[in-house]
Amino acid sequence: MPWCNEGYFQRALSLKGPAMSQTASIYADYAATTPCDPRVIATMMAVYEQGWGNPSSRQYPQGRRAADHLEHARGSLSTLLGCRDDELTFTSGATESCNMIIKGVASAHPQQQLIVARSEHPAVMAAARACEQAGIRVHWLTIDRHGLIDVDDLQEALKQPSSLVAVMMVNNQTGVTHDLADLAQRCHRAGTLLMSDITQALVRHSSLRLHEWGVDFAACSAHKCYGPQGCGAVYMRRGLGLPALIDGGGQERGRRSGTEAVAQIAGFGRAAQLQICEGRQRLERLQQLTHAFSHGLQDRAPWIQQFGHLSHRAPGIFLLGGPQAPQQWLRRLTRIACSPGSSCASGTHEPSHVLQAMGVPNNQALNAIRISLSHLTEDTEIEQLIELLAHSERPQTG
Repeated sequence: MPWCNEGYFQRALSLKGPAMSQTASIYADYAATTPCDPRVIATMMAVYEQGWGNPSSRQYPQGRRAADHLEHARGSLSTLLGCRDDELTFTSGATESCNMIIKGVASAHPQQQLIVARSEHPAVMAAARACEQAGIRVHWLTIDRHGLIDVDDLQEALKQPSSLVAVMMVNNQTGVTHDLADLAQRCHRAGTLLMSDITQALVRHSSLRLHEWGVDFAACSAHKCYGPQGCGAVYMRRGLGLPALIDGGGQERGRRSGTEAVAQIAGFGRAAQLQICEGRQRLERLQQLTHAFSHGLQDRAPWIQQFGHLSHRAPGIFLLGGPQAPQQWLRRLTRIACSPGSSCASGTHEPSHVLQAMGVPNNQALNAIRISLSHLTEDTEIEQLIELLAHSERPQTG
């Protein structure tokens, strides 16, 4: 089949993002999106051809087949995340998932505050601001200069009645990681729930165990783990509930109405299966590439700053800064498909809110770019990236 041959990935990686010149030849924006694995596409095409029924119509074969695809995918994703099947609800993506969690918890406990890290993804930040505008108090959690939350600030904030703490597992700009098990213990001692956007962790952590860690809610998206765009999930620990954000036919156990996108969900399930089977090898490869890139930059371009805690950072995500004027650096890197700060804010010229939270001056925050790698990145591409970055950012002498 033409959609699942070996050349698919190379064709996919030749696509350019809107922020890049048409001459871009190295894809280094895997934190923005990943190419859909050919085996995932094959699964989706099979569902489109043979499993196209409505999963709510289980009284006849087409509906039952669709429902089977749905539950098979749910089982695969629950295995990857370390949770139970019935703790997962499928959505259109991590943005919807974050809104569902934050607005749902806030509306159920309007007299209690939300605690949100200042370095969160815009989906979390915007949902929290919407709650704030509706009269719900939000405590914006302080971030230190390394990108880690201020634990003392968290402990102080938890002394006030709080419904939810929102902290990403892997930051989408810096790659800085947080220990969810430790955070869950701190939250639960105060009678507060913990949510985490785990989207970037799907391919950057060796073993996710949401239920064991005590996480209450989590959001994720398929297209960051070689699955399709337009599909995500909410993890909700058994025994908890949320008011429905979308009303209708009561699909997804009444949690999220609307006929499920069965083919995309089946693709998400297949991507989860592949990550379960190949994740360790993928992660080892990504760690090797991360080491080579980081040390290569330090050796050949020591003037380029790598933001974020070095020992609390997931592999494959780099937020870099240099001495040139804002935006000048990115304009010169026409051969690299990468993002200025976060891809979700790449249409604007605002400084990275994550770097601002870390105390980085605006002129430096405006000049940051994110390089994100994959196990698909080639050794020659690492060498080319280092060379291009070093030459584009060499300080002026004389």
